[in-house]
Amino acid sequence: MGSNSFEWKDFNDLADILINLNSDAAYRTAINRYYFSSFCISRDYLILNKIYRSKKSKNIMNSDSSEIHKETREIFRNAPFNHDEYIGDKIYRALHDLREKRNNVDYDKNASVNINLCNYCKSRSEIVFDNIEKF
Repeated sequence: MGSNSFEWKDFNDLADILINLNSDAAYRTAINRYYFSSFCISRDYLILNKIYRSKKSKNIMNSDSSEIHKETREIFRNAPFNHDEYIGDKIYRALHDLREKRNNVDYDKNASVNINLCNYCKSRSEIVFDNIEKF
């Protein structure tokens, strides 16, 4: 604790603990953490490696704007330099799915949550972590 560099993967570890609590609140929080771990490692990777679509893209990625979530996904979606294994598309789809699930459980009190949805989100997050360094 107290280190200067937080590891985004730690959110996944926390989510793994939360899903074992078997409650709606724990499931919703786990899904949220799976999304944010994946989003943050992806965002940081792009910024660190200066991977942007345009000057506007760079400005968004280096701002506090909520547009950064969509821009992060779009950079992976539109990446022409990873055509061999479609890594960008894999990351884009995983981030898109996670964002959709996260928004649903964070904003809809009637959203159905269960262990299967949590495991799905965990698998999507693993796709991001397994592929980000290949990008």
